[in-house]
Amino acid sequence: MSGFCGQCGAPKAAPDQRFCQSCGASISTAPQAVTSAPAAVDYVDYAVPAPVAPRQRGASVGRILGTGAAVLALAAGGFVAWQVLGSSGGADSPEDAVRQFVTAAAEQDVVAALDVVNPGEVEGLDSLYEAARDRAEAEGLVGDGDLVDALDVTIDGLELDVDEQGDYSAFVTVRNGDYTVTYDPGKLADRLDFVRDEFPDTKEWHGDLVGLLDDADLERFGVSTIKVDGAWYVSAIGTALDSGLREASASSDRSYVPAASDYDAIGADLEPVVGKDPEEVLDNLADAFFDQDLDQILANFPADQVRALRPYVDVAEDLLADEGVSFDGGITGLDLETEDLSGDLVKVVIDDGSGSVSLTDEYGTSSAEGTVDGRCFEGTTYESSEDYEDYDEGRVCIDGEIVDYTGVDEVYVVMRKVDGGYQLDPLATAIEYATRAVEAVPSSAIDEALGELCYEVQDYDETGCP
Repeated sequence: MSGFCGQCGAPKAAPDQRFCQSCGASISTAPQAVTSAPAAVDYVDYAVPAPVAPRQRGASVGRILGTGAAVLALAAGGFVAWQVLGSSGGADSPEDAVRQFVTAAAEQDVVAALDVVNPGEVEGLDSLYEAARDRAEAEGLVGDGDLVDALDVTIDGLELDVDEQGDYSAFVTVRNGDYTVTYDPGKLADRLDFVRDEFPDTKEWHGDLVGLLDDADLERFGVSTIKVDGAWYVSAIGTALDSGLREASASSDRSYVPAASDYDAIGADLEPVVGKDPEEVLDNLADAFFDQDLDQILANFPADQVRALRPYVDVAEDLLADEGVSFDGGITGLDLETEDLSGDLVKVVIDDGSGSVSLTDEYGTSSAEGTVDGRCFEGTTYESSEDYEDYDEGRVCIDGEIVDYTGVDEVYVVMRKVDGGYQLDPLATAIEYATRAVEAVPSSAIDEALGELCYEVQDYDETGCP
């Protein structure tokens, strides 16, 4: 029996897989009887919602957006009501910060977990998760129970290694630990009956945490911590970048050695770049980008939000120089409207504007030009090299199904009032868009998404699925 899809050639994820997870085509398999309960890892894969394989019918924009909203609502259902009260937490050491974070995450104690995450990287997430939980309650996904309530996770014997990176940073890796997962189907909400039907019995699994990470190809798994105002915090940004750089440094395929990360830059006090009005904010940011001044780019954003990026400025500039990369371009004709949000946040709607950017490296040139006209984008792209040339143009508008499913009917960014002026706030911008989507997505889309998840849990057996 072939281990690959006959339509697109993608490998099968399981011997009894009935539909290709890449293209959705039917895969012929012989019926197989289930002779034993699913293993711990298999069950967790089923229990935690994941992007589902496309079915034979075409996937509409609505279904994709609806599935994402349903997964977000289910995830929010696992969190108790909480508020981020500011940078009052932290830990006395990098090891304590990671230990507290891992323990709190396993216990689903969001307050305790966020208390040891860099405050600048999570500010405002309370409003998003409150909106998601409210929507989950309205849809009957939480209340008597939810997906995460049915899983109780404990971690014992956690041992950590700490690699100090100057006075303001440390990379913490897991050396040892044991996990226990207990599944109680009685704690599931009624709308998740399809999970209870497939897995009706209480179960418990034990295992080695390091072995679980190895199975997930995370043998170098670690967490980056930074020191802010005298306390140590976990940094999501630092973790992603540090892990990637450590992986790259261990590779034997490197053709050059990048500059060393300057971790002491985390504690430096830098002069912020503040625009007197929203238009000047965008102009300042564009100038810094096209000048390839990465320090100035970071100075255009809220300091605590980008603090964990500071050590990698020299690394990024070294990579750009090694590839011979240079940028050019600008923005013109901005027509902006402002609307006050909560606290010191301001929504800046872009009614009109034009921009261009070009990138040149040792291989050739790529360029793009575009305009924003109300809800519509129009632009062109061009690429050229010694043996390749391509030109493309297009126009897309925010209307119809996109508005219905996301609640977004205008192009905007969110800025923060700082020192009598403004700075662009990327995190607040993302939260504003996500909150609109959580509140706007139709119930019918969530119903359809739950049906898709049901088919996935029941191995595409539609019997009993809504």
